[in-house]
Amino acid sequence: MTLTFPTGPSLNDETTTGGRTYKWNGQAWELVGSGIAGPTGPTGVGDTNQQTTPTALSSTGYVDPYTLGEGDIFRLSAATGVSIWSLAATGGEKLLINVGATGSITLQHATGANSNAQFNVSYQSGYLLYPNGGSALIVYDDTDNVWRVV
Repeated sequence: MTLTFPTGPSLNDETTTGGRTYKWNGQAWELVGSGIAGPTGPTGVGDTNQQTTPTALSSTGYVDPYTLGEGDIFRLSAATGVSIWSLAATGGEKLLINVGATGSITLQHATGANSNAQFNVSYQSGYLLYPNGGSALIVYDDTDNVWRVV
């Protein structure tokens, strides 16, 4: 599933994509509502597991592996085009959002010349997260040990 966000939004604009609603805060699209529900805590309040501070990726051209922090939603940015070849994480599903204004981020497909990469993209090419809101939902496949872009 590809999430599509409008270009040139105004402050507090809302859009729905991928079955979820997002609101423009002037710099990035933020998930509105409960988002991805985490386990219920002792107080009965769910946890959205959202990373709130964008992670700036290195400008070296590629990252292998990229270490995710805690959570399910990750806001990334890159000053120049960066490729992620693998993640230092397994299991579950993650939403990756490029909140940077200039650099694209590519998730490298795991076959052919990129056989050491850890992403499986249905059309067998790198998956591009465009600046200003490009995103991907990835799900870990324990059988093939790859992250599938859905």
